[in-house]
This record gives sequence, C-alpha cells and structure tokens, in this order.
Amino acid sequence: MGSIVSKIADEIKLHGSYEAWRAWEDFRESELKRVGALNTPPPPPPPRGRIRAEGEPVARSSDLIHDLKTWPRPFEAVYSGLKTFEIRVNDRDFQDGDILHLREWDPGTEEYSGNSMMCRVTYILSGTHFGIDQRSVIMSIVPVEQTSNP
Repeated sequence: MGSIVSKIADEIKLHGSYEAWRAWEDFRESELKRVGALNTPPPPPPPRGRIRAEGEPVARSSDLIHDLKTWPRPFEAVYSGLKTFEIRVNDRDFQDGDILHLREWDPGTEEYSGNSMMCRVTYILSGTHFGIDQRSVIMSIVPVEQTSNP
C-alpha cells in the first residue's frame, strides 16, 4: 500500500496539486478507454478465395488465389528464399493479400513438375513507376505453404 501512496504523492508533486493530478488521471483514463475501443481485436480474416484458372476473367474478391505457371529456375529461387518478388503482367488485377499458387512448369516438356508453393502478396509496385511497363506489376511475396520439395 505504501508504494501506491508514494506514487500518488510523486504524481501530485509533478502536477502541482491533487486536483491537477486527478484531472490528469481522469483524462488519461478516458483516453485509455477511447484508444482501447479503437484497439479491439480485428475481425477474423475473410474466407480464402477460390483458385482462378489461367485465362479466366477476374471476379475480384478478397484473398483471391492465382494459379501461376513458374519456370524451374525462378521457382527454385522463390522456394529457397533467394527471390522474394514476382514480376507479372497485371491481367488478373493482383492485390495486396492475394495468394499466388506457384506451380513449377517445365517449358521443354510443357508439363507441370508437381512442385508447387503458395505465396502471399505483401506489396505491389504497379506500372508507370521507375520504368515498369504500364501493364506489369512487381509483387513482394512471402511463402505461406510449400507443398513439395524441388
């Protein structure tokens, strides 16, 4: 109990009087309540979108999953963590939060290898900036799920 009394005494010295300290405490409590109301937990994330096939028209929804062919060398670089970006023509209306389902595609055999991984888009730099083609985007990506090992 003594520590609480000494803390109040210190606060009164700082603010000059009990009334000034009480006014400060009332203000601080009201601000904490106000800010606390703003800091309520966010709503749960929306359900994951469905996979959009290549060439299918865009129907925008949150967390859209884009199924993308990726050649072996860039796929391995993303898988290993060396490559943290993806450059694509923005024919799908890519957005922050979208999921890229990268599927390793062998252009020689024109078949999927079976290796794939999911990455979330964390940032998009669109065309018209820094000489990027107007139809293209550079997306920062982070792995979400690795479904196979190259």
